Order: sequence, then C-alpha cells, then structure tokens
Amino acid sequence: MSTGTAHNGPIEIAFEVEGPVSGYGLPDMVRVFRVIGSTGYPRDDQWIRDAAVRSFDQAHDPDGVRRQLAAIMTATDRRPMLRQLVVFTGMGHDLPAALQPVIADEIAGICRKERPS
Repeated sequence: MSTGTAHNGPIEIAFEVEGPVSGYGLPDMVRVFRVIGSTGYPRDDQWIRDAAVRSFDQAHDPDGVRRQLAAIMTATDRRPMLRQLVVFTGMGHDLPAALQPVIADEIAGICRKERPS
C-alpha cells in the first residue's frame, strides 16, 4: 500500500507494486481494473490475476509502451470512423463476459459490411 508519499491520482495508486505476482514485480492488476475496468458488469478478480501473469509470461516488452505512444502520436485522424462506434454503458478497459456475445455480433456485422462483393 502507500508509503506516505504524494500521489498524482488513482492510476498511479493502482499501479503501485505491493509485492511480486508469481515471482514478478507486476502491479496488482485487480487494483488497476478497479480504476479502469467496467463498473456496470461483474469483475472476475481471479481471471484478471491469471491473465496478468500469462500476459507477462508471453509478452513482457518494456519498450512496448514507448512504441504504443509513438503509434498514437503518428496515427491519422480516426474521427470519421467514430460514426460506427458502439458504446456500452458501464464498460471500461476490459471485456466483460456478459458483453462478449454482443460485441462479437457487432464485429461480425462490420466484417460482413466491409467484405467485398
């Protein structure tokens, strides 16, 4: 938990590392998803922990954040595509199990529209 130092907000606090996860110095991703995850759907804390360890094992790449930020900075304007955006109230930066079939149907519909005749 906190050592008494000042914090710049909930994201910084969420990413504090309290101890190793499966031998790694991973942040407690359950705490992270309490801040950035869906508020309108149940959260599976054990699945989040397991996924964090699997993700770290499969693709730990410290330079990845830098590449992602560079891609964001050099990306073209995507605002015209926002007309197709489907918003799910209560959904955060995760994929709630309750929404997976609906989201899959939305993706399939877009694929059908974009497929050349």
